[in-house]
Amino acid sequence: MEQKNNTLYREQRVHPFTITSNNIINDKRIGLTSLGLFVIMNAQADHWQFYETELVTRSEIDGLAKVRAALRRLEKYGYLRRKRRRNSLGQLQGIDWFISDEGKPEWAHEWARNNPNG
Repeated sequence: MEQKNNTLYREQRVHPFTITSNNIINDKRIGLTSLGLFVIMNAQADHWQFYETELVTRSEIDGLAKVRAALRRLEKYGYLRRKRRRNSLGQLQGIDWFISDEGKPEWAHEWARNNPNG
């Protein structure tokens, strides 16, 4: 029996488009849900205001709990870092979201320290 070759053809890209490293795409620990959320976040303009509820709406993932679990997976493996921003009185002012499609081991280590039950 002859094996058929399957070939991928891409259409010509025009702006706007998003470039994402193969590092996160090929990381089997991430899963499609977390990868999809990452791509949505990576496609946004710089200084876009991230809200978990907005990611639920944009991603069509069934519920906030699943989005949060997918975000935790990205944090666990160093593709997402969320840092609380506080004023001089210690009051929460917001959360800064940092993403890296290469993965940052130092972010993963920090997450593991802060989440010992992972």
